[in-house]
Amino acid sequence: MYDLIIIGAGPAGLSAAVYGRRAGFELLVVEQTPMGGGQVVDTYEVDNYLGMPGINGFDLAQKFRGHADGLGAVFQSGRVTAVRDEGAYKVVETADGSSYEARALILAGGAEHAKLGVPGEEEHRGCPTALPVTALSLRRETWRSWVAAMWQWRMLSTFPDSAERCI
Repeated sequence: MYDLIIIGAGPAGLSAAVYGRRAGFELLVVEQTPMGGGQVVDTYEVDNYLGMPGINGFDLAQKFRGHADGLGAVFQSGRVTAVRDEGAYKVVETADGSSYEARALILAGGAEHAKLGVPGEEEHRGCPTALPVTALSLRRETWRSWVAAMWQWRMLSTFPDSAERCI
């Protein structure tokens, strides 16, 4: 039985793993994808992380993972299908039929970017376009218009006709 199971291996889950190991917990990180890292993996450049200006998201995720690995965090790939509270312990079940027990559980499953459905969106995923936090506080329709305008700016040279339809 583990002291702690962390579901998710993005920045939040890996940070929890670092703090947990430094506190002396025997812990398991269950990650859906073998590499982990969360959304930051797809980020072209992270320029606002203290001490690492201009690092790409993949390299930053590898540094996060290396830190947790270096402290002895245990990782297991698998899609979590069920979590049960058995009172004194929690049970985490994965799609391959495995189950793990721990005294505590942290859910750090992350999120994924909203899809706009505009032409070229998948091909340009991870390219250097920015979605500032202020855009997230806009009403949904206002936000979509703002992002569509960003896409038009980004895609002018390759998709001028289809980008025009997004506005």
